[in-house]
Formats: sequence, C-alpha cells, structure tokens
Amino acid sequence: VDAEMFCHLLLDLGEAENRSAAGRPRDSATVGLGAGGSTGARSTFWRAADVARAATLPNLLARAALGVVGFNPHAQQGGEAALRLLDEALDQLPADDTALRARVFARLAVDRYMHIFASGLAPFTEDVERDIRTNSDEAIAIARRVGDPATLAYVLAMSGLQLMIRTPAERLELADEAIAQATIADDLEGLCWGLFVKQHAARDAGDMAMVRATLDAWHRAADQLRLPYFRWAVATHDAGTALR
Repeated sequence: VDAEMFCHLLLDLGEAENRSAAGRPRDSATVGLGAGGSTGARSTFWRAADVARAATLPNLLARAALGVVGFNPHAQQGGEAALRLLDEALDQLPADDTALRARVFARLAVDRYMHIFASGLAPFTEDVERDIRTNSDEAIAIARRVGDPATLAYVLAMSGLQLMIRTPAERLELADEAIAQATIADDLEGLCWGLFVKQHAARDAGDMAMVRATLDAWHRAADQLRLPYFRWAVATHDAGTALR
C-alpha cells in the first residue's frame, strides 16, 4: 500500500472510530464539556499525520490535524502539540482558497483561544487577541470566497465561541449567519454550533426570551443530530435557564 492510500485508510479509520464512540452510551462526565473524539481515533489521526508528513501530503496532513483536535474545541484534547500540528498543517497547505484551509485557520484560532482560557492564562494580551481574530477573520474570508455554506457556518460558529474577546453583539451576528448558512447546507452539526453560540450571546446580552427560543431550536436540532455532546450541552443550559 502506498503512503497516500495508507494515509486515506487511517483517516477513514479515525472517522469511523469517532462515529462509533459517538453512538455509544456514555456517562455525563464523559459526554460533558470536555467531550472530543475517542482516544483510539486520536491515536489514529496522529499516525495519519506522521504518514502525511513523511510523504509530503499537505492536504492529508491538514485533515489529520483536524482529526487530532476533534470536533469540539472545548475539549482541548490534543493540547499544545495539536496547536503545533495545526500550525504545521497550515504552513504546508497551498495558499489557494479551499474549505480545508478555512477550517484549519478557524481551528487554529479557536483552539488557541480555548487553550489559553483552559490554562488559566487569560486575560488575553493584545497581541494574542489580534492573532486569534486575524486567523478567524481569514477563515471567514476564505469560506466566503469558496462559497460553501457548511464551511462558512462552521468557521462563523468557531469565531463565535471566543466569548472573552468578542462582544455579545458580535457573537449574535456570527451566530445568526452561521445558523442561516447551516440551514442552507442542511448541516445539523453546523446548526447546533450556531445555536450554541447564539444562546450564550443572548444570555450575555440579558435577552432571556431569545435564550429560551434558541434553546427550543437547539433541542430540536440536537435530537435530530443524535450526538451525545450536544444533547448534554442543551440539557445543561436548559436546566440552568430554568433555575433563573
């Protein structure tokens, strides 16, 4: 098997391992805010990254990097090593506008934000905040030029997760466009991320009527998607709202 075919097989295996893990019942601690991909999938994606690097396969290296960081940036499952891998993947990718390049920019931004936040190193310096915003803005610009609504929904939502460096008004605008683009693409995961961002922004803006309406829409989308993390997240935020 040549290196490119082997790397494709590893990437497919990693995705299958993640899907299998997502379908298994898990306790609330496992499903919670730190939920990312499965441990087995993460190891498989690291192996794919090694193969792609050795064979100089930049697109596959980028796909492997996105697999390593997982679908949920809150988890920070790859730590600083994953951030370095995202940086490496971005450096190796051609400068052409592609959905893949937009997603790598988006994750480099939000994962750096989440890593700093989780490490207790906030508040953010002006230089770091500027770098995060620059990468997010580049991700959005590329996605707009590519014209793929699912990618645009994703990168908008990832930008909206940066709670400490974006105002509620900014995040509401990002969320509304993410929701609209995900709806066009019929992309339930993008829709769930957009609704996640919107309910946080509405809560920070003090608009509880918008929070409740958004939670209702999020419940419906999460039930359709059937991904344990989003079901846990919407139930947790719903319970918190009921106590107010």
